[in-house]
Amino acid sequence: MKPTLKHMGYYHGASFSPDGERILAIGHSYLTGNFVAIWNANSGSKEHELIFEGEPNLLKIAVAKFNNDGDRIVVLAEDGHDNRDGIRILHSVSGEQIFHLGEGHGLDQFALSRTNDTLLAVGSDWKSLRIWNFKTGKLIRDGEFEPGGEPLARISPNGQQYFLTLEDKRPAGIFDIHTGKEVVHFGSGYWDGTFSPEGNDLLLWWDHADLWDATTGQKTREFGKASHAGFSPDGKHIFTASREQNWIRIWNRSNGEKVFELQNFQTQQWYANQEPGTPTFSDDGLYIATCEDNFARIRSLASGELIKEFECPQGAVTAVTFRPLSHQIVITSWAHVETSGYAGLAPSMFVGDLQ
Repeated sequence: MKPTLKHMGYYHGASFSPDGERILAIGHSYLTGNFVAIWNANSGSKEHELIFEGEPNLLKIAVAKFNNDGDRIVVLAEDGHDNRDGIRILHSVSGEQIFHLGEGHGLDQFALSRTNDTLLAVGSDWKSLRIWNFKTGKLIRDGEFEPGGEPLARISPNGQQYFLTLEDKRPAGIFDIHTGKEVVHFGSGYWDGTFSPEGNDLLLWWDHADLWDATTGQKTREFGKASHAGFSPDGKHIFTASREQNWIRIWNRSNGEKVFELQNFQTQQWYANQEPGTPTFSDDGLYIATCEDNFARIRSLASGELIKEFECPQGAVTAVTFRPLSHQIVITSWAHVETSGYAGLAPSMFVGDLQ
């Protein structure tokens, strides 16, 4: 029997709170504008729906995340005129807006520390980099960087350093949060990167993926061609992927050996602001999930064996997220819907269970 999915509403992005008790969903309505909704993951009831002011057809919520404690929600929005709305800090229980940071300063991405209250944001328009304490709203540092490419920044797990690169046109490096001084230099040729969960290594990629020691700046391993890459939550595995050739490779981080490879699948993950081919992992290290056309497929991380697949017959699956400390998942898809006065594609959110 095929596993069933419970339809939860029309949302194009979803994530769980760190304790797995709530679901944060991003949605859009042509009548009311953009909004975030908070759902109780146990009862399936909606706790809050927060509508953002602005022109409904223009204001776009790009990213919404829980902080590591789960008591704050960080939202980044932009409008149709390429003006950035700034970063809003919301109380995750009441939905009340606490701070509106960086409004009008061209911020287009942010990163949160996993261990403290540091928020780092960068903007390509004004070449700005800003660092706040998002619990107090205090600006820690206000800096700039040289023009020459889209900036990408990632914060270290301990919140004391950040990684910054400007496409492939400027060298990549790790910098001190408080002083802005470069502490590790990696050279040019990388588009993006991510710290390992414990912060010891940095995985960098452009058209190839390499693993570097985040303390010494020494390259420790090469993984060959890749358009993007990442770590599993426990740091034991690395994935590399190719959006052009439609494959995903899973690697053992400790010895560099390939565990398995998935080939020849199509994905529509860009609808959910995800790089196509990005897998997600269960936090117990047992399963990996991929978006493949109308299916969300769950496989064994140890072997690549298919465990279960969930079909969204109305449209393409755009994202799959595991619930922390469980094997429940949230799936978003770009589905065909028919409602009063409208028939066509719309984002949808579903909940499923591996059991």
